[in-house]
Amino acid sequence: MTNDTESTDPLLIEAPERPGRLEGDTAAAICASVVGCLSVIVCAVGFIRAFLVPGGALPVVLAGIATGVVSCALLAGGVWAWLKR
Repeated sequence: MTNDTESTDPLLIEAPERPGRLEGDTAAAICASVVGCLSVIVCAVGFIRAFLVPGGALPVVLAGIATGVVSCALLAGGVWAWLKR
């Protein structure tokens, strides 16, 4: 009886993976996350200065918390891509 999980057929040899491909994809995901995070922060600062500062402290604090949550989610996506490799 033969083992079906092992094959000696030379045509079933897997092709070698291109070196550096995964690292490039991971770096792109992390860079995109950082750029997205910075974009959210810059837009939030402009929004807070233009609309929320005259409204008092509570809207500014809530907008800051929302900005932090979105920025952390974007950065977590980049870290998740790095850990997934």
